[in-house]
Amino acid sequence: MKPLIICGGCSFTHAPDSWAQVLGNYKHVWSDGAQNNHNAWLKYGREVAGVNMDHIPKNIYDVWDQGKDITQYADVMVVGIGASGNQLNSRIIRHAIEQNAGRQIIVLWQLSSWSRNEYALNKLESMDYDKITGEHDAHHMYAVLYANRFRNCAVIDGAEHDPEFTAGWGYRNNEEVDKEDCPEWTPYQYTSDKRVWLKQGGTYTGWENQHLYDFFKEDSINTNTSDNQSVKNLETVEYMKLFCDSKNVQLLTFPGWYWCWNGNFNFGQLERTLFSKDILDRIGISAVDDIDGYCGIAEWGLQSEVYTTDNPQNINPQLRLLSGDTFTSNETSSIYEKAELDNGEWWCGNHPSAYAHAKFCNEWIKPRVQKMIDNIESSSV
Repeated sequence: MKPLIICGGCSFTHAPDSWAQVLGNYKHVWSDGAQNNHNAWLKYGREVAGVNMDHIPKNIYDVWDQGKDITQYADVMVVGIGASGNQLNSRIIRHAIEQNAGRQIIVLWQLSSWSRNEYALNKLESMDYDKITGEHDAHHMYAVLYANRFRNCAVIDGAEHDPEFTAGWGYRNNEEVDKEDCPEWTPYQYTSDKRVWLKQGGTYTGWENQHLYDFFKEDSINTNTSDNQSVKNLETVEYMKLFCDSKNVQLLTFPGWYWCWNGNFNFGQLERTLFSKDILDRIGISAVDDIDGYCGIAEWGLQSEVYTTDNPQNINPQLRLLSGDTFTSNETSSIYEKAELDNGEWWCGNHPSAYAHAKFCNEWIKPRVQKMIDNIESSSV
């Protein structure tokens, strides 16, 4: 049996064009989301940034295929969850490890924002359960996790696992479904009308006009301090490492962006995270890979930046990375995804572009995965 690679993280892992989908060679998922994202990105470059994009392949899967096909040597399971924090992501990774006991396993864990909280809600105890889970777009803010058995590309945000439902959230559109590898029905106790993991996603501002807005605002400005975030996240990193060691699982942990790891230990932050110093002393700063000094997937994309345009509303600070590069988190850069709205305006997101994801997977992820696979092969000789 091939080794199993489990890829976990937030939307930087969960997205249809993410490094994890490239690694698993999961093309054309979610109504061909990767190609659609790439098309918009190319169009923005030509029509708004005014640059020559002729050297960029029009078919994003041509970029995917420039790297080695790791699926020859290992199965790839993607369990990323959009808008999720490190506690929820680590929990689902461990669940996947236990469900695949007996296999040789490699875990690739992309760290998410430290400020993201989560809440285990259930209808028996949460008085306003129906109101919270029934609000507009709420399906993106909760996760249903416990299918009896995962298949590859396991977690679909906010929807139960249903082997007979092959469209929408239950399965990824246009994905080939192997009937021998389908998950069983989600047990009724874990369906979204009974209980969910509620994901805060970020700061309270995203919850304006929602039932929990005042609660999240109060927490954000008074109790969810850097000290609190640091203790919670560092304990999660420490426990994940110990868990994987106990299961003989190889673990590679790396940040989605600068503030997922290194940014929390720069000079300005140290005084605000002293409660966690003993934990950091135990695991060490090297517990999380700094991605060759770029400190995040987004920042790593500087190496393949094609264009950047002015954005008068961009107030993100410049960062001096360990690599020596200066990075401005400017969403109008080619590092990030683009989307054309119905009115012809452009939305510039903060997820890496499909192009940046593919390059990152081929040039940084795959060589490290190959070494981990080689470790398994050498230990079995």
